[in-house]
Amino acid sequence: MDRMKHCKEILICSNPCLELWFLLHEREQRCSLDSDTCLETLKKCSPLWKSYSKGFLTDKQQDRLWEMRNEARARAETLLDDKSS
Repeated sequence: MDRMKHCKEILICSNPCLELWFLLHEREQRCSLDSDTCLETLKKCSPLWKSYSKGFLTDKQQDRLWEMRNEARARAETLLDDKSS
């Protein structure tokens, strides 16, 4: 956070956390998760995410997000469908 104070960027926070989007690249997620639990779940879902650190993606993590983008989008749409019912 100290590094952000010196940047001319705007910090954008999201809720639910960004890690939910990453998790949807790996699996369905139907129940709600708080940010900490979501992060823990992401790190346990695949060896690829075990070393994940907020604000940094490895090349392999980036590749996985690109590779699974359509599946994640479809999973996210089911979350929206569940909320509109």
